[in-house]
Amino acid sequence: MSDALLLFAVTEFFLSLSPGPAVLLIVSLSLNRGIGATIGAIAGILCVNLVYFSLSAVGVGAVIASSPVLGLVLKFIGCGYLAWTAFKIILDVRSKQQNGTALPRGSLPMAQSWRQGFFKGFLIQASSIKNIMIFVAIIPQFIDIHAEILPQMIALGIVSVVVEAPVLFAYGFAAYRLSRLMSNRAANALDLVSAALLIVVAGSVAMV
Repeated sequence: MSDALLLFAVTEFFLSLSPGPAVLLIVSLSLNRGIGATIGAIAGILCVNLVYFSLSAVGVGAVIASSPVLGLVLKFIGCGYLAWTAFKIILDVRSKQQNGTALPRGSLPMAQSWRQGFFKGFLIQASSIKNIMIFVAIIPQFIDIHAEILPQMIALGIVSVVVEAPVLFAYGFAAYRLSRLMSNRAANALDLVSAALLIVVAGSVAMV
């Protein structure tokens, strides 16, 4: 099992590095909403992953992955919410540009910022049926069918969190530090970049 866990950790690391919807969301929130929202989004993403581990363990994941209706509903909710969030950012930038200022970052209380980030992270990670299909296809490759399944799933889930969380945080912290170094005009431009990233996230989820 130790060899399987190590191989899974390597696989998870490279999957986490790829700039998919989760990474783009983290970067966007870090640029526009600050570190509290970033940490919340990471928590939301990882919570969905743990749910997927649980569903895969009991075989429900395959049923959900094969449900086109459920997939369309999740996509509609997730993509619509992210597109609306991007639209609001654009409107805020236009308003702030008239006053020659930048959007305030980290102005919300940490708890509120964290909750908003968690909701966005949870929603976008759950919106892509592709994620659970990956779990259904990949996780069984690291399971020994001749041993107890539950302990193995718990171990894989822990490894997944330990590997993916630092990678996502590194992306988020780098984007956050960049946003703090910007002038007002550049910060407003960066906010438009964050809105564009949200649109890209919504589009990438809709395409899968």
